[in-house]
Amino acid sequence: MSQPPEISVNLASVNENANILIELAGALGAGRPDFDLSRKGCMEALSVEVTQEIRAFADFSADQYQDVVALLAALSTKLRKTGQSYRQAGQASSEWIDRYLSGSVYVAPNQR
Repeated sequence: MSQPPEISVNLASVNENANILIELAGALGAGRPDFDLSRKGCMEALSVEVTQEIRAFADFSADQYQDVVALLAALSTKLRKTGQSYRQAGQASSEWIDRYLSGSVYVAPNQR
């Protein structure tokens, strides 16, 4: 059985990617399609079936659009929180190692 790959984290990259996700969500939110305009195709000259399909598509696409914006914002939050947790775990480990090393005394093998 092979060894699992070593995991490494670049905290600057994690934070940068979290920022990119939230910027993308913001840009999508600012450029959202006009819901009323997307349903404009529902004119009286069209058949009832076509009008119903246009409305169903407009409603579905508006719902999907909101879901994507919310998903990107949630992913950004999760990624940022993961980076913070990783940083805290790294600091705690570093502090523990420092305490262990500063409280230890080296005894040479021939003096044991």
